[in-house]
Amino acid sequence: MHKHSYMALAVAGVIASNAAYAQKQANENSKRPAIETVVVIGEQDPVANAQFINTLDSAELKKNQATWIPDLIKTLPNIDILGDNNNPMSRNISIRGLDQQHIATTIDGARYNHYDVKSGSWTIPPTLLKEIDIVNGSSSGAAGGLVRLRTKSADDILQPNSDFGGEIHSAYRSNNAQRLISTTLAGKMDNNFGLLGNYSYSKMNNGELGDGTTIPFSSGDFKSGLLKANWELNENHQLEASMVLFDGRDYRTREEIGHRDRKASNLVVSHSYAPGNDLINIESSIYRNTTKYTVFTPSFLDEGETTPVNITEDKITTTGLSSVNYSSLGDNSFSLGLEVYEDQLNHKLFLDGVETPDVEHAPNAKIKRRALFSVFDWKITDNIRILPSLRYDRLGIVSENAELGGVAVGRDIRWETQLSKGLRLSWEAISGLNLYAAYNEALTSPRISQLFIEGRGFQPNPNLKPEKSKNKEVGAHFTTTNVWTNSDKLSLKLNIFRNDIADFITKEYTDPDFPDGTFINANSVKLSGLEAKADYSFSDYLISASYGQTKGQDKLSGQYLFDMPSDKIRLSFDWNISNEISSRIGLIHAFKNHRVPVEGWYSASRGAPIEYGTLPSKFDQSAKSWTTLDWSMRYEPENVPGLAFNLSATNLTNKYYTIRTYNEERPEKYYEAGRSFNLAFDYKF
Repeated sequence: MHKHSYMALAVAGVIASNAAYAQKQANENSKRPAIETVVVIGEQDPVANAQFINTLDSAELKKNQATWIPDLIKTLPNIDILGDNNNPMSRNISIRGLDQQHIATTIDGARYNHYDVKSGSWTIPPTLLKEIDIVNGSSSGAAGGLVRLRTKSADDILQPNSDFGGEIHSAYRSNNAQRLISTTLAGKMDNNFGLLGNYSYSKMNNGELGDGTTIPFSSGDFKSGLLKANWELNENHQLEASMVLFDGRDYRTREEIGHRDRKASNLVVSHSYAPGNDLINIESSIYRNTTKYTVFTPSFLDEGETTPVNITEDKITTTGLSSVNYSSLGDNSFSLGLEVYEDQLNHKLFLDGVETPDVEHAPNAKIKRRALFSVFDWKITDNIRILPSLRYDRLGIVSENAELGGVAVGRDIRWETQLSKGLRLSWEAISGLNLYAAYNEALTSPRISQLFIEGRGFQPNPNLKPEKSKNKEVGAHFTTTNVWTNSDKLSLKLNIFRNDIADFITKEYTDPDFPDGTFINANSVKLSGLEAKADYSFSDYLISASYGQTKGQDKLSGQYLFDMPSDKIRLSFDWNISNEISSRIGLIHAFKNHRVPVEGWYSASRGAPIEYGTLPSKFDQSAKSWTTLDWSMRYEPENVPGLAFNLSATNLTNKYYTIRTYNEERPEKYYEAGRSFNLAFDYKF
């Protein structure tokens, strides 16, 4: 695989569209034995080993029957689930204790910057994806990491030497009676033009917890579509255009009334230019992502009936372009790139069907970002390589109509800039053993909601500064074969990190008019921990084990931070029972979540915080230890090519558990779903 592709994955600055890389990697993944496609950790090149990277390839996505991206990647080290209820459409993720505000996300190379704490941030189902890359640690101008999604193309559906084909996928989950149907058609013309179209529909009822309790307001439905074209204009130029559409409905969990409709679109047009010399290899894209939430809040009538008279509509749009040029310089390489993108929020409020100004609760606002980045991959000796990098960010914040307390704010654009430095060193100490160290800086923007949107009981702060992170990592990766047999393979990886963040955005509870807190830039915090992973494969078997730990603390007070994950061990055992049947058993054990805040501002009852000290029990965020067990089996009959059945059981022991909690909240808001038996059917023709 071309080393530029690894550099695009491993280096913080490179997040531009990379259709050529993704296609190459998908092709290589398809050649691997099925038993080795569970999780790949950048094991083929020392550059990729300079950071903890996970890749879920097409084979792994087929085995996993998760219906939402957070549930799909939660089994990876130091990736955790966030959200205030078990509706999959309202769930988010964190990487190393940092939520999606701190994570760069791209879909087919386009920035996907929508993040909603309570409503969920994902509007693309896994059925549309062929690959997911996850980078733990500062990457692409984000302190937490990178999640890169690639949607399917015609080549991923078509059979060899076929110009037309398709795929039908149908699935059912017993816990919430979720039904899913997905249909895809694809075709190629003259081997230089490919077209794919997909339509998916899913509907779910309320789910159940491990104790049999119904999870209220967890039902919903969605439909989605993908249209994608790949066109090889000539040997130097390639075009790719993709459009993802989503239309879904779920229910409000905070107010327990009303429903929420969300519509999303993701349009990307990419161009690759490779004239056949070592200095020019340009990959560019333009994109526009839009997510619109429409919330219907009924008013109660005297008879107890309701009528939807209050409607709020929020539309979040990201528009941008990116371009990267890769150059080969003998054994070395150099990349230079540009990113320009803008996030915009438009808000509307309708009372009794009449549009009403609401400039304090959700004004129109923009966050503009410009970035230049460069990376140099320098091979010093045969076994030592360094990657120095620079990234210049210019961040602008402005609002056309925001008001706080009747005073106009944010009218004049406020610019923040930073030159972020990075350096990565990789040393192949002996054959199979790579040692590495890395340092990266990042500038992370505050959310529009934190800047301007006044919530029920919490106050925004238009003067919030961006967070500035400095992430340090050291680690080792060891791979060897023929350990106990002539065909086995052992891979070990250990990564230790510390991320210091200045101007960390949090809340303080000192203003009596805002009992849910006021956003501030706090003193510096530190996040530290480790990831460890081991894979051992032999014959038709694969055994995997991993451990993830993240500790978050205020550097001055030593207090632990809210919403930090518990330590977790993950074990899995895969085996090919025959040429037609493969199976997996997976176990996750979470240790007691005891690193939680114990002091802060509080009030004995709901209202303004009045004193500082040991927090009452209602603020207790600790959670007991828990263990869950999953099982799956895939059957692909040899006499019917293209046909496959997946049978699985999630939370097989029906464990009643929570990832995190607040002591006085309802259990169904934080506890996870109970046992579910799942069946999926795939047919590719």
